[in-house]
Amino acid sequence: MEEKNTAEFQKRKIYKFGAVFTGSFLGGPLTAIYFIAENYKALSQPEKARKTWVYGISATILIAAAIIIIYKSIIYLIPGNPDVPDYIFPVICSLIACSVVMLQKNEITKHIDSGGGYFPWHRTASVTAIGIAATLLLYFGLGQIPRYSGDNNLSRKVYGLMRHEIFYQKDNISRDEVEKIAEGLHKNGLFGDNTEGSICMYADKAGGNIEVIFPIEKTAVKVIESPDAIKKFEKIKADVQELFPENKVILKVTSASPDNVVRVFE
Repeated sequence: MEEKNTAEFQKRKIYKFGAVFTGSFLGGPLTAIYFIAENYKALSQPEKARKTWVYGISATILIAAAIIIIYKSIIYLIPGNPDVPDYIFPVICSLIACSVVMLQKNEITKHIDSGGGYFPWHRTASVTAIGIAATLLLYFGLGQIPRYSGDNNLSRKVYGLMRHEIFYQKDNISRDEVEKIAEGLHKNGLFGDNTEGSICMYADKAGGNIEVIFPIEKTAVKVIESPDAIKKFEKIKADVQELFPENKVILKVTSASPDNVVRVFE
Protein backbone atom coordinates (compact mmCIF):
# COMPACT_ATOMS: atom_id res chain seq x y z
CA MET A 1 0.00 0.00 0.00
CA GLU A 2 2.85 2.34 0.91
CA GLU A 3 4.60 1.55 -2.40
CA LYS A 4 1.40 2.36 -4.28
CA ASN A 5 1.05 5.68 -2.51
CA THR A 6 4.70 6.46 -3.24
CA ALA A 7 4.24 5.68 -6.93
CA GLU A 8 1.13 7.86 -7.13
CA PHE A 9 2.95 10.67 -5.31
CA GLN A 10 5.83 10.55 -7.77
CA LYS A 11 3.41 10.64 -10.70
CA ARG A 12 2.03 13.97 -9.47
CA LYS A 13 4.52 16.16 -11.27
CA ILE A 14 4.89 19.86 -10.62
CA TYR A 15 6.81 22.70 -12.20
CA LYS A 16 10.01 23.49 -10.27
CA PHE A 17 10.34 26.96 -8.76
CA GLY A 18 13.16 28.02 -11.07
CA ALA A 19 11.19 26.89 -14.12
CA VAL A 20 8.05 28.65 -12.92
CA PHE A 21 9.92 31.87 -12.16
CA THR A 22 11.71 31.93 -15.54
CA GLY A 23 8.66 30.86 -17.50
CA SER A 24 6.46 33.45 -15.78
CA PHE A 25 8.90 36.26 -16.50
CA LEU A 26 9.22 35.33 -20.17
CA GLY A 27 5.67 34.14 -20.76
CA GLY A 28 3.86 36.78 -18.74
CA PRO A 29 0.92 36.61 -16.31
CA LEU A 30 -1.10 34.02 -18.25
CA THR A 31 1.81 31.59 -18.11
CA ALA A 32 2.23 32.22 -14.38
CA ILE A 33 -1.45 31.53 -13.76
CA TYR A 34 -1.18 28.20 -15.59
CA PHE A 35 1.95 27.12 -13.72
CA ILE A 36 0.56 28.04 -10.30
CA ALA A 37 -2.81 26.39 -10.96
CA GLU A 38 -1.22 23.17 -12.26
CA ASN A 39 1.07 23.00 -9.23
CA TYR A 40 -1.87 23.36 -6.87
CA LYS A 41 -3.62 20.50 -8.68
CA ALA A 42 -0.54 18.30 -8.29
CA LEU A 43 -0.34 19.25 -4.62
CA SER A 44 -3.95 18.03 -4.16
CA GLN A 45 -5.31 21.53 -3.68
CA PRO A 46 -7.96 21.77 -6.43
CA GLU A 47 -9.82 24.65 -4.77
CA LYS A 48 -6.68 26.79 -4.80
CA ALA A 49 -6.15 25.82 -8.44
CA ARG A 50 -9.64 27.04 -9.33
CA LYS A 51 -9.19 30.28 -7.39
CA THR A 52 -5.85 30.84 -9.13
CA TRP A 53 -7.59 30.92 -12.51
CA VAL A 54 -10.47 33.11 -11.32
CA TYR A 55 -8.44 35.59 -9.30
CA GLY A 56 -5.44 35.45 -11.62
CA ILE A 57 -7.32 36.40 -14.77
CA SER A 58 -9.31 39.06 -12.91
CA ALA A 59 -6.12 40.53 -11.44
CA THR A 60 -4.38 40.47 -14.83
CA ILE A 61 -7.18 42.50 -16.40
CA LEU A 62 -7.29 44.98 -13.51
CA ILE A 63 -3.51 45.41 -13.40
CA ALA A 64 -3.28 45.92 -17.16
CA ALA A 65 -6.10 48.48 -17.03
CA ALA A 66 -4.49 50.27 -14.07
CA ILE A 67 -1.14 50.48 -15.84
CA ILE A 68 -2.71 51.93 -18.97
CA ILE A 69 -4.80 54.44 -16.99
CA ILE A 70 -1.81 55.56 -14.93
CA TYR A 71 0.32 55.81 -18.05
CA LYS A 72 -2.20 57.92 -19.91
CA SER A 73 -2.92 60.11 -16.88
CA ILE A 74 0.63 60.85 -15.77
CA ILE A 75 3.17 60.41 -18.53
CA TYR A 76 1.67 63.13 -20.72
CA LEU A 77 1.95 65.65 -17.89
CA ILE A 78 5.74 65.35 -17.99
CA PRO A 79 7.33 68.17 -20.01
CA GLY A 80 8.30 67.01 -23.47
CA ASN A 81 5.93 64.02 -23.46
CA PRO A 82 8.78 61.46 -23.27
CA ASP A 83 8.37 58.35 -25.38
CA VAL A 84 7.87 55.21 -23.30
CA PRO A 85 8.44 51.81 -24.95
CA ASP A 86 5.20 49.91 -25.51
CA TYR A 87 6.72 46.72 -24.11
CA ILE A 88 6.85 48.29 -20.63
CA PHE A 89 3.28 47.04 -19.98
CA PRO A 90 3.86 43.28 -20.41
CA VAL A 91 7.19 43.54 -18.59
CA ILE A 92 5.53 45.11 -15.53
CA CYS A 93 2.79 42.45 -15.59
CA SER A 94 5.43 39.75 -15.79
CA LEU A 95 7.34 41.13 -12.80
CA ILE A 96 4.15 41.17 -10.76
CA ALA A 97 3.43 37.58 -11.82
CA CYS A 98 6.92 36.51 -10.73
CA SER A 99 6.36 37.97 -7.26
CA VAL A 100 3.16 35.91 -6.93
CA VAL A 101 5.05 32.74 -7.87
CA MET A 102 7.18 33.23 -4.73
CA LEU A 103 4.13 32.19 -2.68
CA GLN A 104 4.53 28.59 -3.89
CA LYS A 105 8.28 28.31 -3.37
CA ASN A 106 8.14 26.46 -0.04
CA GLU A 107 5.48 23.98 -1.20
CA ILE A 108 7.38 23.26 -4.41
CA THR A 109 10.60 22.64 -2.50
CA LYS A 110 8.85 20.39 0.03
CA HIS A 111 7.23 18.33 -2.74
CA ILE A 112 10.53 17.70 -4.52
CA ASP A 113 12.47 17.01 -1.30
CA SER A 114 9.85 14.39 -0.42
CA GLY A 115 10.50 12.54 -3.67
CA GLY A 116 7.74 14.08 -5.74
CA GLY A 117 8.09 14.28 -9.51
CA TYR A 118 8.55 17.41 -11.60
CA PHE A 119 8.28 18.34 -15.26
CA PRO A 120 11.44 18.65 -17.40
CA TRP A 121 12.62 21.99 -18.77
CA HIS A 122 11.45 21.32 -22.31
CA ARG A 123 7.86 21.08 -21.04
CA THR A 124 8.29 24.42 -19.27
CA ALA A 125 9.71 25.94 -22.46
CA SER A 126 6.72 24.73 -24.50
CA VAL A 127 4.21 26.19 -22.05
CA THR A 128 6.18 29.44 -21.92
CA ALA A 129 6.16 29.73 -25.72
CA ILE A 130 2.38 29.31 -25.76
CA GLY A 131 2.09 31.91 -22.99
CA ILE A 132 4.20 34.40 -24.94
CA ALA A 133 2.00 33.94 -28.01
CA ALA A 134 -1.20 34.37 -25.97
CA THR A 135 0.14 37.46 -24.17
CA LEU A 136 1.24 39.12 -27.40
CA LEU A 137 -2.10 38.32 -29.04
CA LEU A 138 -3.97 39.87 -26.11
CA TYR A 139 -1.64 42.88 -25.91
CA PHE A 140 -1.56 43.77 -29.59
CA GLY A 141 -5.20 42.82 -30.11
CA LEU A 142 -6.61 44.95 -27.29
CA GLY A 143 -4.04 47.41 -26.04
CA GLN A 144 -1.93 48.48 -28.95
CA ILE A 145 -2.62 51.62 -30.97
CA PRO A 146 -3.08 51.10 -34.71
CA ARG A 147 0.02 52.33 -36.52
CA TYR A 148 0.28 54.58 -39.53
CA SER A 149 0.77 52.55 -42.72
CA GLY A 150 1.62 49.48 -40.65
CA ASP A 151 4.80 51.13 -39.34
CA ASN A 152 5.56 50.21 -35.74
CA ASN A 153 8.44 52.69 -35.45
CA LEU A 154 6.36 55.84 -35.18
CA SER A 155 6.65 58.33 -32.37
CA ARG A 156 3.73 60.38 -31.13
CA LYS A 157 2.94 63.62 -29.36
CA VAL A 158 -0.16 64.06 -27.25
CA TYR A 159 -1.92 67.37 -26.61
CA GLY A 160 -4.47 68.67 -24.12
CA LEU A 161 -6.95 67.02 -21.83
CA MET A 162 -8.56 65.26 -24.80
CA ARG A 163 -5.21 63.67 -25.66
CA HIS A 164 -5.20 64.62 -29.31
CA GLU A 165 -2.40 62.79 -31.09
CA ILE A 166 0.07 63.38 -33.89
CA PHE A 167 2.01 60.35 -35.08
CA TYR A 168 5.26 60.98 -36.92
CA GLN A 169 8.41 59.31 -38.15
CA LYS A 170 11.14 60.99 -36.09
CA ASP A 171 13.78 60.18 -38.70
CA ASN A 172 11.88 62.32 -41.23
CA ILE A 173 10.42 65.16 -39.22
CA SER A 174 11.57 66.77 -35.97
CA ARG A 175 9.60 67.20 -32.74
CA ASP A 176 9.86 70.98 -33.13
CA GLU A 177 8.22 70.76 -36.55
CA VAL A 178 5.48 68.56 -35.13
CA GLU A 179 4.92 71.18 -32.41
CA LYS A 180 4.48 73.85 -35.08
CA ILE A 181 1.90 71.70 -36.86
CA ALA A 182 0.02 71.28 -33.58
CA GLU A 183 0.11 75.05 -33.08
CA GLY A 184 -1.45 75.60 -36.49
CA LEU A 185 -4.13 73.01 -35.79
CA HIS A 186 -4.87 74.57 -32.42
CA LYS A 187 -5.56 77.92 -34.12
CA ASN A 188 -8.46 76.21 -35.85
CA GLY A 189 -9.82 74.66 -32.66
CA LEU A 190 -8.83 71.14 -33.64
CA PHE A 191 -6.59 70.43 -30.68
CA GLY A 192 -8.64 72.19 -28.01
CA ASP A 193 -10.01 70.76 -24.77
CA ASN A 194 -13.65 71.34 -25.75
CA THR A 195 -13.84 69.11 -28.83
CA GLU A 196 -16.32 66.23 -28.93
CA GLY A 197 -13.54 63.65 -29.05
CA SER A 198 -9.81 63.20 -29.48
CA ILE A 199 -8.26 63.79 -32.89
CA CYS A 200 -5.56 61.54 -34.32
CA MET A 201 -3.39 62.91 -37.13
CA TYR A 202 -0.13 62.10 -38.87
CA ALA A 203 2.82 64.24 -39.90
CA ASP A 204 5.66 63.59 -42.28
CA LYS A 205 8.31 65.39 -44.29
CA ALA A 206 9.30 64.42 -47.82
CA GLY A 207 11.43 66.37 -50.28
CA GLY A 208 11.37 69.38 -47.99
CA ASN A 209 7.56 69.42 -47.96
CA ILE A 210 5.65 69.25 -44.68
CA GLU A 211 2.80 66.75 -44.99
CA VAL A 212 -0.14 66.77 -42.61
CA ILE A 213 -2.41 63.74 -42.91
CA PHE A 214 -5.97 64.25 -41.70
CA PRO A 215 -7.98 60.98 -41.42
CA ILE A 216 -11.77 61.08 -41.70
CA GLU A 217 -14.52 58.48 -41.52
CA LYS A 218 -15.77 56.89 -44.75
CA THR A 219 -19.18 58.44 -44.17
CA ALA A 220 -17.61 61.91 -44.21
CA VAL A 221 -15.90 61.60 -47.61
CA LYS A 222 -18.74 63.35 -49.45
CA VAL A 223 -18.98 66.02 -46.78
CA ILE A 224 -15.48 67.35 -47.48
CA GLU A 225 -16.59 68.32 -50.98
CA SER A 226 -18.95 70.94 -49.57
CA PRO A 227 -17.85 74.60 -49.87
CA ASP A 228 -17.77 75.04 -46.08
CA ALA A 229 -15.58 71.98 -45.58
CA ILE A 230 -13.19 72.99 -48.34
CA LYS A 231 -12.90 76.47 -46.85
CA LYS A 232 -12.17 74.98 -43.43
CA PHE A 233 -9.40 72.72 -44.73
CA GLU A 234 -7.89 75.55 -46.74
CA LYS A 235 -7.81 77.65 -43.57
CA ILE A 236 -6.09 74.84 -41.66
CA LYS A 237 -3.51 74.48 -44.42
CA ALA A 238 -2.90 78.23 -44.55
CA ASP A 239 -2.42 78.53 -40.77
CA VAL A 240 0.11 75.71 -40.72
CA GLN A 241 1.84 77.15 -43.78
CA GLU A 242 2.42 80.45 -41.96
CA LEU A 243 4.58 78.58 -39.47
CA PHE A 244 6.74 77.05 -42.21
CA PRO A 245 7.84 79.95 -44.45
CA GLU A 246 10.68 77.89 -45.91
CA ASN A 247 8.69 74.73 -46.59
CA LYS A 248 5.66 73.88 -48.64
CA VAL A 249 2.81 72.48 -46.53
CA ILE A 250 0.56 69.80 -48.02
CA LEU A 251 -2.63 68.78 -46.25
CA LYS A 252 -3.89 65.33 -47.20
CA VAL A 253 -7.35 64.16 -46.24
CA THR A 254 -7.52 60.37 -46.04
CA SER A 255 -10.17 57.74 -45.38
CA ALA A 256 -9.95 54.15 -44.10
CA SER A 257 -6.13 54.26 -44.12
CA PRO A 258 -3.47 57.00 -44.33
CA ASP A 259 -2.55 55.75 -47.80
CA ASN A 260 -6.05 56.27 -49.18
CA VAL A 261 -5.93 59.99 -50.04
CA VAL A 262 -9.32 61.46 -50.96
CA ARG A 263 -8.39 65.17 -51.16
CA VAL A 264 -5.17 67.17 -51.22
CA PHE A 265 -4.78 70.83 -50.30
CA GLU A 266 -1.54 72.43 -51.53
